[in-house]
Amino acid sequence: MNCEEARNLMMKHFDGELSDIEFTRLCRHTEMCEKCGAEFGALKEILGLMEESGTIDPPENFEESVMKKIHQWEALVKKRREMLVTILYSVFAVGIVLMSLLISYVSQNETLRALMDNMQALSGAVRSVINFSAKWYVFMSGIAHALIQTFITFAKTSFSVFALVTGILLLSYGLISRQNGKKEEGVG
Repeated sequence: MNCEEARNLMMKHFDGELSDIEFTRLCRHTEMCEKCGAEFGALKEILGLMEESGTIDPPENFEESVMKKIHQWEALVKKRREMLVTILYSVFAVGIVLMSLLISYVSQNETLRALMDNMQALSGAVRSVINFSAKWYVFMSGIAHALIQTFITFAKTSFSVFALVTGILLLSYGLISRQNGKKEEGVG
């Protein structure tokens, strides 16, 4: 049994859900594992103290008090929500009135109508620039991704070639060293 299993069994023990076999396994582990033994002992002590102190009863009107506060909170939230909806409807209505007045005024005034037409044309140009920028971003992202992938592939290949050359050099060095060692033995 590992320590994590032992902790799970400790919790089951304190919840009263531990079988006799599991309790025996837990006891064996806590006897062998100093850390788990100390933890199990501390938990027993804490829970024992809690049982000795008994239960604490809430004040007499506790439930009524809590429910009253919940209802007050719900009423406050409802009132704020209604106020927010009223404000939004008011702003929307004012916006519609102002828009109607502006449209009426613009339709009567040629200069303003020309200005509105120019603003619409400018708006179309801005949309075109934004669309182009988005496409340019996607295009450049694709190029950057391709470059990064190429670099990674190159780095992997270069490392493989480097490792292969290093291995060949080390192997060659080992063979040369052995031959030199054999020549020295033959000379001596």
